[in-house]
Amino acid sequence: MMTFGSLRLALVVPVAAAAAIFAPAAHAHTTPTPVGEETAFSERDYKNCPDKHVCAYSQPLGKGNQWAKHQNERRCHNLPWAGRSVYNRTDKRITFHRNPDCKGKRFTLDPGQKSGYAGGQPMDEQVWSITIP
Repeated sequence: MMTFGSLRLALVVPVAAAAAIFAPAAHAHTTPTPVGEETAFSERDYKNCPDKHVCAYSQPLGKGNQWAKHQNERRCHNLPWAGRSVYNRTDKRITFHRNPDCKGKRFTLDPGQKSGYAGGQPMDEQVWSITIP
């Protein structure tokens, strides 16, 4: 005679075995999360930067408040806060400066490039102004 406990065990064991067999297949088509710098440049973090614009963000990795200027607005632009990450979606090489008024240390990004930490340690991971040529 089958008791409730043995009936439950008879039903649970095949279900658990099937789950163990099919679980790896369910995850086989997923893409692993990249590590290191590639994670910093995930498109989802920078998706709101319009085409033909240069963008700065108040937080690393394209997060926080966004500031954007069109590539035709040629001049030095001061940011309203320290840019902690930047993205160049223009057709031009853009220069990023450590200090306001396009002074101090600087680095450039070619079209399509990003800096998840605003130039890194040499820039103290922040920019305060941007030159659009």
